Amino acid sequence: MNIYIGYDPKQSIAYEACVNSIFRNTAHPSFFKAYKLDQNDLRNSKIYWREEDDRASTPFSLTRFLVPALNGYKGWAVYCDCDFLWLDDISNLFALKDDTKAVQVVQHDYTPKSASKMDNQINHFYPKKNWSSLMLFNCEHEACRLLTPDLVNSYDPADLHQLAWCYDEEVGSLPIEWNYLSGYYDENIKPSAIHFTDGGPWLEGYENQPYADKWRDYCSQK
Repeated sequence: MNIYIGYDPKQSIAYEACVNSIFRNTAHPSFFKAYKLDQNDLRNSKIYWREEDDRASTPFSLTRFLVPALNGYKGWAVYCDCDFLWLDDISNLFALKDDTKAVQVVQHDYTPKSASKMDNQINHFYPKKNWSSLMLFNCEHEACRLLTPDLVNSYDPADLHQLAWCYDEEVGSLPIEWNYLSGYYDENIKPSAIHFTDGGPWLEGYENQPYADKWRDYCSQK
């Protein structure tokens, strides 16, 4: 079972902590393999060739939709942004897979608090925002087979993020605990995966936000 994690060379410490938290919290580490979604590598292998987009806040804004292709359109795979901290066994997320769905996400309904995020990047707002920050892909589903490199390199970015490549009934829902937006949800909820969507503890000004100490526990450079 493969896990694809968005990678930003400017946020490499976040990527390392994310990977550490996944493997230190699963009882079956040999069941999983983590892959770094590095845009430079994808360009060098000729699977990603889009021109740079000024609206993209991270190098993995659109490369995440290559996951079904990278997984050979077989089985199931998870995608998450690098600013995630996992506190639960990822096996429990895979256990929620629904073969009738093309993709499963936490269907957030929220408005960002700030016009900027993650190292002063513009925080664009659009319908279904943050749904695609964690995706459980049914890579064999016919809708996922539409996510060819040609489509990902040409489709409108907003339509990719709003999952317009599949029908609404093919989008499954995941519990909010698996994409717990730090600073947005009730602290009484026990998160399975924390998403530092506005900025993580590795960034100046975010060092003392909720769960920052937990993140430092998993940071390879602590």
